[in-house]
Amino acid sequence: MAMIDHFSLPRPREIRALGNGFSTLRKLLKSRRDLANLDVRQLKDVGITPEAAEDEARRPVWDVPHGWKNL
Repeated sequence: MAMIDHFSLPRPREIRALGNGFSTLRKLLKSRRDLANLDVRQLKDVGITPEAAEDEARRPVWDVPHGWKNL
């Protein structure tokens, strides 16, 4: 029991924040995959060029928009 006293266990709030971050990254990955599957007409409807869609879809999941750095 004395060994546990030496560890700093995460608090529930920290665990929830970590889970929310992973959930957000999963949603971003799904969004990028969905974007990659849109056809030219659908991309035109949302105002995105096929090249821009391809560039976004190829970004790694950890490459998030600048404003998202505080997940």
